[in-house]
Amino acid sequence: MKDTQVTTLLSLLRCHRTVASEAAVTFYKFNTFSFAGDHNWSPLYMFLQMIGEKNRGHLRDLVLHIDRPEQVRQHLDGTYTSLEPWYSSRVCPSDEVPLGQLSPAVEGIVERLDPAIKACFRILGRSGPPLTLTLTIDRGYLPGVWLQLAGEHSYYFDWSMVGPDTIERFRQAFTNTSGQASRVDVLWKGDCHKKDFARQMELVQRVGWEIVDLKEAEENHYNYTHPRQRTIFILRRKSLEIASLN
Repeated sequence: MKDTQVTTLLSLLRCHRTVASEAAVTFYKFNTFSFAGDHNWSPLYMFLQMIGEKNRGHLRDLVLHIDRPEQVRQHLDGTYTSLEPWYSSRVCPSDEVPLGQLSPAVEGIVERLDPAIKACFRILGRSGPPLTLTLTIDRGYLPGVWLQLAGEHSYYFDWSMVGPDTIERFRQAFTNTSGQASRVDVLWKGDCHKKDFARQMELVQRVGWEIVDLKEAEENHYNYTHPRQRTIFILRRKSLEIASLN
C-alpha cells in the first residue's frame, strides 16, 4: 500500500464511527506491520495492546526482526551476570521465566529471552482469522545450525534452539485451538551461501526445522569476480509436545 493510501486510511479512522470501523478493517487486514529491535519483542506487544482486541482480529501479517539472544551467566540465587567484561553487575530475572532456561538452582550460561514473547502470544489468543508472524534473522544466522556468512568464511553462531523452542511452545499453548489449525503461524526467514545451506540441509531438518520455501538469489559485490549464489530460506519450527501453560 502506498504512503498516500495509508495517510487517507488514517484520516478515515479519525472521522465518522461507521466509516472509521470499515477503514480499520482495510488498514489492518491488507497491510504488513513490521518491527525491528534485535531480540526485543516489547514494541510488537505494545502495538498489539494499543490497537485493541477488535483491530487485532483484523491482522493478517506481522514481521519482527530478531537477533541472537544475549548470553548471560545464571547464578545459584537466580540472578544473571553479563558475560561482557565491562559490565559485571548482577541483574535479577523478571517474574516471567522463559521455558528452557536453567533452573534457578543451577549455575551456567543461558540465553536470556524477552518475557514479552509470552505476552505477545497470549494477547493474540486463539480466536480470530489466520495470522502469519514472520521472524527475520540476519544473513548467516540460523538457530542450531552452522551457516556461512557472505559466502566467504564459515562461522558458528552460538544460537541454540532454546529460543525457537520457547516461541513454539508459547504459540501452541496460547494460539492453538483443539481440533483446529492454530490461529498463528510462525515462520523464520533468512539467507546464506547456497552451497553451505545445501550441505547443512539434513542438519536443518534434524534439529527441528521444517523447510517451507527456498529461493535462489545472486549477490553482486565489488570484491567478487562472479555473482555469489545465495539461498533465501523460510522455515517453521516443528510442533513440540508441551504441557499446559497458564
